[in-house]
Amino acid sequence: MTQSRLINYSEVWGNWVLAQNFVYGFNAVASLYEGLMPSISEAISHGKKLLGQYYSAIAYKWGGLLCAMLASMMLAVADRFILGASGPEFVRAAVYAGPLLLWGALQCGTWVSDMVQRGSNHPWLIAVMTLVEQTIRIGLAVLLLKQLQIYALIVAYFAGILTKEILSYFVNDRICFRQRYYFWQSLIAPVLAGLVNYAILRWVTGMIWQNDQITSVIIFFIALVPSYPVFAFPVRLLRRLG
Repeated sequence: MTQSRLINYSEVWGNWVLAQNFVYGFNAVASLYEGLMPSISEAISHGKKLLGQYYSAIAYKWGGLLCAMLASMMLAVADRFILGASGPEFVRAAVYAGPLLLWGALQCGTWVSDMVQRGSNHPWLIAVMTLVEQTIRIGLAVLLLKQLQIYALIVAYFAGILTKEILSYFVNDRICFRQRYYFWQSLIAPVLAGLVNYAILRWVTGMIWQNDQITSVIIFFIALVPSYPVFAFPVRLLRRLG
């Protein structure tokens, strides 16, 4: 589908694949959720639905925190790193990296919902919700790819993941057990802290970056390691205020 409808397919797809590599960083966060399923399973199998609710609420909080932190770090330096490390021929990848990183950060809700469905002995719901997501994604790509080109995939990715997350939350609330989502703790505070971290990182790394490989590696290191406390302090403060 993409080969037949994308103009200048080889160049566009090469840039897309390069930008998508940054999204794999969220897989490290996703792997942390493998331990959530047995916790929920044990709670539900012993009739402790309130404990299962507690586990899922905490998982939403930590998912929002970790994904907001990682997204703010990568968004601040990804475009500059791509241009400096790979060259001007990958300017498209620098543009695609932003929305793809935001899409990657949105996935935290699906990790929780999938584990809730598995842990409460309703694994068939995962197949149903995934089918809904992929149907929306493929359908929108088919409809929009010719007009919007590669940006149709971005629209399709966002529409699919948001639909799955929102629908899964209410389905889990009805079929599995009651769900609780604390907007301030799980979404608002991490996003605000992420904006602070992004602004500081963007400013600091902008003074260092010289559009070459060495400074591109340096700013990438700064984003991944020293910036952690810059995010951790405001998110902790904001959560206490909420």
